[in-house]
Amino acid sequence: QLSSCEIMAKNRDADWTKGGSFMKKPKSGWLHADHVLTDGGGVCYMIRYVGCISVLRSMRTLQFDVRTQVTREAVLRVMEAAGLKQVDKKRKVPKNVNKALGAQPVIDRTDTNMNLTISVDGLELSVVETAEVVAHHSMPSISFASSGEGVILGFCYEDTGL
Repeated sequence: QLSSCEIMAKNRDADWTKGGSFMKKPKSGWLHADHVLTDGGGVCYMIRYVGCISVLRSMRTLQFDVRTQVTREAVLRVMEAAGLKQVDKKRKVPKNVNKALGAQPVIDRTDTNMNLTISVDGLELSVVETAEVVAHHSMPSISFASSGEGVILGFCYEDTGL
């Protein structure tokens, strides 16, 4: 199965800026108690879905700086395809980044209100109005996740079929 980047627009908490880290407890404390994640359904955020793009190479095989470039380029391509950002025709993308991404973003569900549920089992996206599950990624198959810029939150997954 191909890797994919799910790109979502979401308001961000002030604690989670470029200097923030999920490895260190923020001054204001964690957003949720540990038992919320481990005792069942996990935590749920309502988001506005933007789209996705195939990632053709395992993020595990890329150096960290290349992973970051691939993630940023994926976010930009999806935002441009969805009309949320003007296409930058002067942007130069390294060949290894271009080879890592699919040709066209999928934006057929752009602007759909979705629930992003995070639990110890994995990440799940479902349509708010219908509860249709659009994507489920089990935690062991997620190899890389990255926050985006501003109000864009981007998650990169490697779906290894585990």
